[in-house]
Amino acid sequence: LIVQARVRRDTSALYTYDLGRRKLDPEPLVGVDGFDVTALRFDHKQGRVVGVPVYAQRPTWVWFDEGLAAAQAAVDKALPAGRSNVLLCGDCAGARRFVVDSRSDRQPGEYHVFDVAAGKLTLLAARRPWLAVSLPSSRRWSSTLKTSGCACASSSKRMTL
Repeated sequence: LIVQARVRRDTSALYTYDLGRRKLDPEPLVGVDGFDVTALRFDHKQGRVVGVPVYAQRPTWVWFDEGLAAAQAAVDKALPAGRSNVLLCGDCAGARRFVVDSRSDRQPGEYHVFDVAAGKLTLLAARRPWLAVSLPSSRRWSSTLKTSGCACASSSKRMTL
């Protein structure tokens, strides 16, 4: 069982709860210092949690499913650094294609299709294409997620990013 709690911290994190022992794991499954972690991505076809959205300085995902983690890494590598790239899908695990919402403080957003087998991104549409991408922004997102305060774990082991 996965639950949301605040244990020895001022923000919410996700923890595993052992129903048999009636005990909360003292270490978070996913927790980010300074930000609440409150949601899960459940894959109904596989009957399990496959990822967690992290709405930190730059929105990102922690994927427990290896295929989704690999797809996210390939998309992040293919698109410009500093963007938040979200895989849009329903039951995501095992998907052959994803729609990707890619945006940043300097890019209002683009939609791409990512073909997993080909490792190829194809631009579908741009959000507000009339805006110059180089315009300065009044709000800046970090070009990389500060992971020093992110504790993440797979179902078999815990790790701190």
